[in-house]
Amino acid sequence: MSYEELQAKLFGDMAAPQEKRKKWTEEDGEHD
Repeated sequence: MSYEELQAKLFGDMAAPQEKRKKWTEEDGEHD
């Protein structure tokens, strides 16, 4: 994953509602 992709994921994650963020965390597996 490129730096730009990491940034897009990070900002998208921060902006996402709590439920969506939880869903992303469950699906991702690499989330720390």
